[in-house]
Amino acid sequence: MVGGDLVARFANRAHLEAGRNVTIARELTQSRLIYRGICDLSGAMVVGGHITALGGVRRGVLGSSAGIPTIVQAGIDESLRRFGAEHGSALAGRIAELERLKTAVAPLIRNQKGLTAAEKERATELLYESGELEEQIGKMLQEIERR
Repeated sequence: MVGGDLVARFANRAHLEAGRNVTIARELTQSRLIYRGICDLSGAMVVGGHITALGGVRRGVLGSSAGIPTIVQAGIDESLRRFGAEHGSALAGRIAELERLKTAVAPLIRNQKGLTAAEKERATELLYESGELEEQIGKMLQEIERR
């Protein structure tokens, strides 16, 4: 993984990740390539493997007549996809928990005057927990938006 540009003459059975652009001069075989910029394959041949490119691929020969699977995904932000996979279920769980809390506190709020001291305390706890969950969800959504 490099944060900036990646330049290589060839790569075979490699896992390469770059924060910006990639240039492969001759050959990329059976490798995994992930980057955020543009990949320049001028004069290069790509046989087998998997390329995930946010910015796209320029020139080059992709695939071979031998039928070796060569996958190219353009316009995909792999880091955002990974983030979603890692945090998506946690976000969904927090949203479900928030809905459960809101459902539990709604009847208590509607009947505030008739609540016992214990019920008032429980309503306060539920509202506090709801507020904390809303804050956590907000932060997670901000991080997704930032990415």
